[in-house]
Amino acid sequence: MSERRQITTIPFLTAGIVILFFAAAVAACGGGGGGAADDCATLCNKAKACTGNQINDICDPATCEGILDRLRDEISVGLVACANDAPQLCEPDWTSCLSSAAKSAGTRPIDTAYSQACLDKRMTCTFADDLCLGTVLYDQVRVEQAKACLDKPCDQIVACIKAELGT
Repeated sequence: MSERRQITTIPFLTAGIVILFFAAAVAACGGGGGGAADDCATLCNKAKACTGNQINDICDPATCEGILDRLRDEISVGLVACANDAPQLCEPDWTSCLSSAAKSAGTRPIDTAYSQACLDKRMTCTFADDLCLGTVLYDQVRVEQAKACLDKPCDQIVACIKAELGT
């Protein structure tokens, strides 16, 4: 094989190896498998093991899948992995797993932009600042949609944000 042909073949082989490695990593992290329904079954089984401070509605498939759908992929994966490692999933466990997943995900520019725009909007509209915080958990599209809510009249903002983020 000529040197020129070897040089042009190497990037394709490298790309193929990277694609296979990425596919294996996604499968190992829970992506590409059974999806939200399987993750929700896992969360529900762990919640059923809880004798106190149970998580409301986590065993309702539509509610659970709605929650996981709103979250960033890496948050959902981290949350489910944490739940898998826990003997049960009570409210404090849920909060701890969610907090741990959020810390590992990090803040994106959209989170900062939304938070600042929301806090600025609070100057002219009255609503809790809780609605301006915590977007690090949510899928970018949801955060962008919640940010668009800030352009609505004051009396529509809270309902709009809650509808987008499911809070």
